Amino acid sequence: MKKKTQSGNNLKVLLVSPSPPPVGGIQSWTVNILDFLKGQDAIRFCYIDSAVKYKDILEIGLWKRFSAGIRVTADLINALKTTIPKENPNVIHLTSSASLALFKDYLILKLAKRYNVPVVIHWRFGRIPDLAIKKNWEWKLISYIIQKSAFSIVIDEHSFEILKINGFKNIANIANPISKELEQIALRQIKSERKIEEGKVIFVGHVYVRKGVYELVEACASIKKVKKLKLIGPVKDEVSKELKNIAQVREDGEWLQLTGAKSREEVYEEICSAEFLVLPSYTEGFPNIVIEGMAMGCPILATNVGAIPEMLDICNSPAGFCISPQNIGALKESIEMMFVEKELRTEYGHNGLKRVLQNYNMHHIIEQYITVWQQVSNTTI
Repeated sequence: MKKKTQSGNNLKVLLVSPSPPPVGGIQSWTVNILDFLKGQDAIRFCYIDSAVKYKDILEIGLWKRFSAGIRVTADLINALKTTIPKENPNVIHLTSSASLALFKDYLILKLAKRYNVPVVIHWRFGRIPDLAIKKNWEWKLISYIIQKSAFSIVIDEHSFEILKINGFKNIANIANPISKELEQIALRQIKSERKIEEGKVIFVGHVYVRKGVYELVEACASIKKVKKLKLIGPVKDEVSKELKNIAQVREDGEWLQLTGAKSREEVYEEICSAEFLVLPSYTEGFPNIVIEGMAMGCPILATNVGAIPEMLDICNSPAGFCISPQNIGALKESIEMMFVEKELRTEYGHNGLKRVLQNYNMHHIIEQYITVWQQVSNTTI
């Protein structure tokens, strides 16, 4: 096997990651990274879109997910067979949400080995600690892929520690960066005061059960200070109907608004005018909406899953408050507390602004990626 030695602008990275549509955390990360890389000379890069285009974005049925995955994998393998010989990358950066996508990751690793290109796999989910306990097929396949990859990146400290405990090496915990646009918004926000719409609470994300939206609507139904709860994101008709039925117990449910998906600019406007943002998910990796809220000085109420406690700096200078998932009582108490403690909300907002600018700016995060890419490109595979 040949040894590849590259540094500076001699390094070429092939990024394999999904871009919108649909809109989501990994997709937003992809857009931000590509946008930044186009404006600098530190490395050269090429890109293959791995988005799943053959199913509804809220589809949870196993067969439809599996069949869509087969078609996407076939497209990806064909694209890689064309792109790798043509572009001759020094490293492949592959993002993965695990689950059924692991079979795609396995095949990409096999193909990359044929072309003698090392792979950095970027785990974009927060279930690794749970899987390490279960020791199921998903964990076994993740373990195999980590062993065969040149390097693994995770997005939360708990996952990093679990992998280290299990004997894996060449692991790094690297946070998601904010976009250049969001950094400019945060800098402006530090110098101004938020114009808040009284009683407005928002959720942003895919509106389905594992995001905790049913618990959120049920909790807010008994809190009169919630004058408007906006659920922003794609939603199926049956879910919308069920949530509206829950909301009917107060004021005929008029306080609940399901807006569907909105543009990034519209979402930012909604965040800026909200009292606070709530994300009561059952599981998360590194949800971009949390740092987007922080960048606008918006207090955050979220569950203590994935990287959220780290993002909010819960133990030091918190940018919000964490509760356990699927706990309606704790969610209700925390929402009520956020309304009562105005000074605390203001403090959370200020802490969030400072934290995103210091820890999640694009230059800081990209430097960490480049360090990994250079390290990997200097190893024999």
